[in-house]
Amino acid sequence: MKSSLTIFLSFFLLMSSIEPIVAQTENKAAQANEEAASPVFQKGDLMLNAGFSFGLIGYGYGYLGSRSFSIPITANMGYGITDEISIGGYVGYYGASYGPSNSRYRLSNFSFGVQGTFHATPLLNEALDLGIDETKFDYYARLILGYETYSWKYNGTFFSEELRSDNDGRVVFGPVLGVRYLFKPTIGVYIEGGRGAYGWLTMGASFKL
Repeated sequence: MKSSLTIFLSFFLLMSSIEPIVAQTENKAAQANEEAASPVFQKGDLMLNAGFSFGLIGYGYGYLGSRSFSIPITANMGYGITDEISIGGYVGYYGASYGPSNSRYRLSNFSFGVQGTFHATPLLNEALDLGIDETKFDYYARLILGYETYSWKYNGTFFSEELRSDNDGRVVFGPVLGVRYLFKPTIGVYIEGGRGAYGWLTMGASFKL
């Protein structure tokens, strides 16, 4: 009798100790499933994009001779103030050089500014019944307002000293349309078209922080 009681109590204590562990595991699994099934974008999310621009805007200077350039790199970040709207900023860099080695122009450009983005996937699904998977795709429209600073340097002897360098800048404003696809809950890719930081087309990696 005592042995049976001892076995019963031991079994009861074992189950009592296992139950919280099982419950905790189930809660973590449910939380992971909930996070995995959450929309690509919603209020409170912090999104980071980093990529390259193509189709440069405003840099067709047409200098004769050899030309080398870096692909413009850009990064932007947006924070969700509602389920449809995010605000943030962007930065970018572009460099190029023109002409023969003994008489060469060098351009350095730095771009920065603010952006506002409207995340339209829920609206598209509701208005047009498109059935877009909101846990994978984020279709959006964006407006950017920024400034480009660029400097020219000339390393030849053809021009006088005062013409060998120059610094200037310009305001940048334009619309962007884009789509983001997450192949994991926090990692994906994006592509944008429009008046971006540098070019008409920008693409790269996207991270949900």
